[in-house]
Amino acid sequence: MKLLKICARMLLPTLTVTCLSGAAWAQGVTTAPNNRGDYEAIMAEREAAIIHGRIERDNERFKRESERRKNRRPVSPTPPPPERKLTAEQKRRLYPTDAERASFAALLREDGAGLMRLLPLTPCVTDPRIVNVAGSCLDQVPPVSGGGSFYSFRNGKHHLAHYADIGLRNDLFNVGFMKHTVGLLAALGDVPLDAVTLHSNAVRPFLKFVPAKTLDETEQDFKRSRAWLEVPEHAYGSTAPVRENTTYVLRSIAFDPNRSKPSDVLVAFRVTRKDADGAVTVLWKQL
Repeated sequence: MKLLKICARMLLPTLTVTCLSGAAWAQGVTTAPNNRGDYEAIMAEREAAIIHGRIERDNERFKRESERRKNRRPVSPTPPPPERKLTAEQKRRLYPTDAERASFAALLREDGAGLMRLLPLTPCVTDPRIVNVAGSCLDQVPPVSGGGSFYSFRNGKHHLAHYADIGLRNDLFNVGFMKHTVGLLAALGDVPLDAVTLHSNAVRPFLKFVPAKTLDETEQDFKRSRAWLEVPEHAYGSTAPVRENTTYVLRSIAFDPNRSKPSDVLVAFRVTRKDADGAVTVLWKQL
């Protein structure tokens, strides 16, 4: 009886069930197996109630969060940069003049020949979405691939991608600077462009190198084969100073993962005009 009184004061149902079971056992009631089964059923019911309560709370929390999201003011996406168009000044710097085209009309009628302009690479870091009334460095950079500082002879246009063959930076011509290209360049001096052919002595070293099937193999072969580039008359390398009335020879090998063979181009070009800002007019032909 004392055990029953003590148990009556307990609040937790689990202890109550335990005490009742003990009291019944103390009084000699032989229903222990049934009481144990009732206890397990009660505990399972309590556990199910706890889980159900958690689910209900989670559902209420989800409903409140959904309501907050519905009432939240939508955030406008970042606007794209305004589309830039070539200005008259940019066109003047980026393209050869009509007089220049007329002067080289005979060569330009041939296949694989062209006349183009290269602008020095301008380090311009700015946000084009912000309009500065005082002007910005972007005003001097034409809205073309690479800003007019890179050119692809195989595509015949300003291009900064896998097939960019030449670039102009710090008063230097650069070749082989792209990730998937191997390039070689040499300055021949004041030599007429018409006089440069596949049989020219300065061109023969370019023809000795045979590219491999992959970029890594080609780069390794190129480094091992630098001995044949030690020609006293000309300096062969990946850069050359920009000089007016000077002719150059360039070979550029580009590897495209989507093509089975590399794209190989051999070009002779001549700087016909150099401006005070470093921009140049280039007359070129494929050999």
